[in-house]
Amino acid sequence: MTELRSYSDISEEDVAELLQSGRFDPQAYLERYPDVAQSGLDPARHYLWLGQKLGRQADPSSSPTLPTQKRSVSRPKVSRETDLDALFIDGTNGTSSTPYRVGRIALGLAKAGWNVRTAKGDDVKTLMEEGIYGRITVFHRAPYWSPFIEYVEELRKLGTIIVFDIDDLVFDESVIPNIDGYRMLTEEQKRGFKNGVDAYRNFILNADMCTSTTSFLVEEIKKLGTPTFRVRNAISLENINTFERIGYQRRDRPSPFVMGYYSGTKTHQADFAVAAPALIAFMQENPDTVLRIIGELDIEAWPELEHWQHIHRPGDVPRVVRVGLMPHDVMIRDQFSCDVILAPLEVGNPFCEAKSELKFFEASLAQAPVIASATRTFKEASEDGRLAELAITTEDWKHSLDNVYHNYSAALDRARHAYDHVRYFYSQGYAANEALEAYEAFSSQISGTPLVEANDSLDKVADVAIILPDFTGPSGGHRKIFLVCEALVEAGLSVHLYFYTMRSSKVIERDIARYFGSFDLKISRFLGSLDTHKAAICTQWKSAYDFKNIPFNGQVFYFVQDFEPLFYACGSDYMRALVSYRQNFQTICYGRWVAAQLKDNVGVEASVISFTLDHATYCRPSREAIRDIDILVYARPDQDRRCFDLIVEGLIILKRHRPETKIALFGEENYPDFGFEFENLGSFSSLAELAALYRRTKVGVCYSPTNPSQLGYEMVACGACLIDVEIKYAELNFGGDDFVLYSNGLPEDMSAACQELLNDEGERERRQRAGYAFTTAMPNDDDLGRSFLEASGLGKLSRGK
Repeated sequence: MTELRSYSDISEEDVAELLQSGRFDPQAYLERYPDVAQSGLDPARHYLWLGQKLGRQADPSSSPTLPTQKRSVSRPKVSRETDLDALFIDGTNGTSSTPYRVGRIALGLAKAGWNVRTAKGDDVKTLMEEGIYGRITVFHRAPYWSPFIEYVEELRKLGTIIVFDIDDLVFDESVIPNIDGYRMLTEEQKRGFKNGVDAYRNFILNADMCTSTTSFLVEEIKKLGTPTFRVRNAISLENINTFERIGYQRRDRPSPFVMGYYSGTKTHQADFAVAAPALIAFMQENPDTVLRIIGELDIEAWPELEHWQHIHRPGDVPRVVRVGLMPHDVMIRDQFSCDVILAPLEVGNPFCEAKSELKFFEASLAQAPVIASATRTFKEASEDGRLAELAITTEDWKHSLDNVYHNYSAALDRARHAYDHVRYFYSQGYAANEALEAYEAFSSQISGTPLVEANDSLDKVADVAIILPDFTGPSGGHRKIFLVCEALVEAGLSVHLYFYTMRSSKVIERDIARYFGSFDLKISRFLGSLDTHKAAICTQWKSAYDFKNIPFNGQVFYFVQDFEPLFYACGSDYMRALVSYRQNFQTICYGRWVAAQLKDNVGVEASVISFTLDHATYCRPSREAIRDIDILVYARPDQDRRCFDLIVEGLIILKRHRPETKIALFGEENYPDFGFEFENLGSFSSLAELAALYRRTKVGVCYSPTNPSQLGYEMVACGACLIDVEIKYAELNFGGDDFVLYSNGLPEDMSAACQELLNDEGERERRQRAGYAFTTAMPNDDDLGRSFLEASGLGKLSRGK
């Protein structure tokens, strides 16, 4: 398809020829497409310029078709010194979405050094008159009619990248019946709404790229053929700082117990109905509960709630409190007055599935527990329920309300984890980095060059390349890699990290600093090739397997922390992982067990680095305290290799024989009911808190048949007796069974091992002393990087520079 012509390029002869052909009805065209009438453009000229590209009907008898391919985009960057890096235009002229989609992203980009300006849709004519343009122009919820159409044409001539941004599923007319608020509109308002839907769709079809708030919306926009990227809604830096200064601490469950529902405008009746039956039943069972409704929700459909608004006896308080709409900053601080926040939506309704997770992240900023509908967006935001309660059915909502009410301390622990999570992943800086990544990805796609030039200080080719997987948190495997990086840099070698990722290097750099510390490293996406380096280090089977296709003249090392074929059932990935060890790379193993597996399975001889330990964190307590946890289990049901089902079977048997045993699980936020009582300790981001937990533990259970687990050493170093599963070469992990008690894998045997240690305090103390002696002699974590330098010989490479 040819490039889209300018409106002014349509000649009078073209218009006359169309009108004389008899295949175009101007009046029918205007009636069918109100945006054309509102734009004031000539209908025949509009059809020749834009309508036929959009597949619009030329007359009542013709059938509409969508364009079969997108416009090809290849044009130079705007180069005038006076032009902006980015111009954001708010098509809503200031609504509740403006701060999220315009202000905060623009501020984040400005903080990153971009020249950014924001404007209202009403200012477009002035922008055109003053000749103000940007290399990137972002139109948030702007309708594709005049004067936006004319401005887009001017931008296109200058070579700017045109971005359309939208935060609701309001560009597909077929979804309108799913929008609860639509039924409340007048007929005139409904016609206007449909016109807007059509105008948004047209902008999507005519933009170079789109951005949107959720993965669901991104996928829906992509169906129209326009490249689309996720840029999440975000919390302002000012709000984050305000909440940090407040430092509000929630404690034990209060009475009355206040449940908050922030409905906003009167368009969420169907959403609230999802939770209402369970909420009413819950309030009937628990008379000290209060529902606080902020906004314009109509509760006429629920007589019980209407009844609870009023005081019926002296001394009573209203159990349903109504508060009107609030300014945004007042509203998010009002959440301090609530003990749990409710966020119901209709699961499966596409309009609701597309909704943003802002009710989750703003409630989490106030450290309030959240109960939300299990839409795709809420599931993703809460990490599948790790950071919030999720519900679908009435029974789910009732269970979640009961769970938060009766286990409020656990709900607060989850809320505190959510608070830490959202301050980072929903900051305006993080959202701005997503925007930057989107613009860079699109610019590179159409021109082959990055939008933002690389830092000159990083242009030099690094000495060592390291290829590694992406990470989402403080991964133990990545921590060891960064200990190696630290040693390489200290030795005077420069390092270039290549990540398997779709994230931008800026975002990854921020996460490295957050989880592992600051390093002077160059960071790139791994796209199948490397610069010219003196050495390269593969860190997982995929990087080693892919390396066979990379032409490389330097030394290649394979740093093996796990025997990774065991991560998979016997099949293609099992074999790929296995053959990754057969490529004649210089292999360096973390621990003797992995080295023994390589020699046994593929005949590879490898150098060995001994397991190390963070002695400052994991060490013998200065004074032995009461160990109030009998059995502590590292419980990861999402990782088959952790044998969680076998462990649970053993615990069931243990509780049958020894019902008084106190069991605690940690590693994930949520576990189902296993039929026995246990304490859920959740996940830990603080190593000091984890060490304190181990010092409360008598017996730790940590199965790790695919590699020696660092957690086992850490438990033993803090005085817990360890039960592991017995596999081939297990004696290499802990020097025998002097302090580790091995289970043969049968649940009955694990139960017997637990009982043996719990019932014999003398035997526990003997194994504890042996464990202290073993772990005290382990090298410190700081030695890991130096050991890698020695095993690889890369220290000589540094001296030979």
